[in-house]
Order: sequence, then structure tokens, then C-alpha cells
Amino acid sequence: RHRRLPPFIMTQTAEHHVHRVAEKRPKPPWDPFFDLGNADRELLCKRAPANGVEPEEMDDESEALVCEADGCNVVLRSHATYEAHYAAAHLHSCSVCGRTLPTCRLLSLHILESHDSFFAEMSKREPSFECLVEGCGRKFKGNYQRQVHLVDAHHFPKNLHFLFHPTQGNKRSGRGKRRKDKKQ
Repeated sequence: RHRRLPPFIMTQTAEHHVHRVAEKRPKPPWDPFFDLGNADRELLCKRAPANGVEPEEMDDESEALVCEADGCNVVLRSHATYEAHYAAAHLHSCSVCGRTLPTCRLLSLHILESHDSFFAEMSKREPSFECLVEGCGRKFKGNYQRQVHLVDAHHFPKNLHFLFHPTQGNKRSGRGKRRKDKKQ
């Protein structure tokens, strides 16, 4: 994780801002407690361009970032690429099977549908497979009916297969599961 400086408030003078912040602190700004943070801030201020946009590429080879999440060890050359990598590869990752999904909601649905035995039993009795579109609210008896709904109602691509369950395995068993869903 990266520390971010709060955005400068343009409606107030810098002096007013410093005094207002200093009044809330139990320690004065020059207290040694703040030395490490002040050093980080000074370094960031020196590296940041005048327009406030973070530099895309780092200058120094020694400043490359290494992703250490779950032994990933991918080397990245900027904070922006690190953040993009982390969001895509680690942010919404299933702790059971390791699958990464694009949003927290899809991860929750994946865990529920793929790893929850209570859900497996309930889905046999009543429609339990929620539409993937947030706010839609429709539920289906199986993944196949949900996929048809996503294609017809929400214009998803027909070859959507990022939420198939681990038990479905390869394409052949996935096709068999869809046929079974169709009959329900």
C-alpha cells in the first residue's frame, strides 16, 4: 500500500490550513514523531511534477517495485502499474481456490456459488443464482439461465465464462452442466 498525501485545499491559504491541522494534533508539527512522515512527504514533493500528476515511469532502475503478495514477485516500474497489477491480480481474490474476480460483488457471488454447501442445497430448491449486474435483482435456477438473461437483458457477450464453478472443470463438463441447468 502507498501513503497518499491529502489534496491541497485551494479555497484556503496554506497558512490557515497548517494552523487548522496543527490545532487538531496532540503533538506539534515539529515533534520527532512526524520525522519519518515528513521525510516521505519531502521525497514525494521532490519527485512529483508541478501539475500534480504522478510520474508514469520511475527514473532509477533501483526503484522498481516488486509485488510480494502471495509470492507473486512481479517487477513493476511505477506506482500506477503496481496499483493496476494489484487490482487485477490480487484485490478480489478467492481465499479458497485463488481465482481473482473483477469486483467485490462478483467475488462474493463466486464464493457463495462455488464454495458454500448451504447455497448448493438451497439452489436445488429455489432460484438462487443472482444476476451479475448490480441492481438487477433477478435470481435463476442455474448458471445457464443466468447467462441467457445476461446476454438477452444486459447484452453481455455470448461466450461469457469467467464465473464458471471449479467443479465444472473443462469445457466438456461445463457443457454437460449447462444442459442439466437447461432442463431445470
